[in-house]
Amino acid sequence: MGSGTWLVQGSAGAVAIREYRLRHQSWRTDAGKQEQTAWGATPFAAAQVGAAVRVAGNWGMVLTFGPCWPAGDNPLGFSGQVGLGWMP
Repeated sequence: MGSGTWLVQGSAGAVAIREYRLRHQSWRTDAGKQEQTAWGATPFAAAQVGAAVRVAGNWGMVLTFGPCWPAGDNPLGFSGQVGLGWMP
């Protein structure tokens, strides 16, 4: 218990995005439509750094974080993950 490792991860792929908006006082301009929902998909790339600490046996707690770059005119984002990982 307690041994750990540092990690660097690069990834690329596609991400699905669901946007939900609730507009207050929209009855004034949108004829009462207060909720809007939209789906989309875009390619992205990410670079993350993190650490993993062995907790029990081959299982460990993993924490990663770093910037991500969606394609197109989307702004730079940030992603992070916390979870259990297999550390053989």
